Amino acid sequence: MDRQVLIKGFLKIFVPLAIGSIVRGNGGTAVGMIGFVVARFLNMYPIDVAIVNACHSGQGGTGDVAILRAANRMQLMPFAQIATRIGGAITVTVVLIILSRVT
Repeated sequence: MDRQVLIKGFLKIFVPLAIGSIVRGNGGTAVGMIGFVVARFLNMYPIDVAIVNACHSGQGGTGDVAILRAANRMQLMPFAQIATRIGGAITVTVVLIILSRVT
């Protein structure tokens, strides 16, 4: 197999995934800000909603503990776990859709 064909194949798949992971990682801040704004319309505490939204883009359960411990909001752990699982499921679904269209 020609080396150029192999490189083109890797670039076709991995460059969009790398860009997507960078955008999604930085999107965690935007998600927290959106949660802060939407909380006002739902009559919820904006800081708590923003913190739980930030947990959805953390590092799973360990990231939830780190974020909630830093914010001194460990009582939000059940909500953070739900947000993390839903966020993970959405991320996997979107990546599978993108991969099905790229390949």
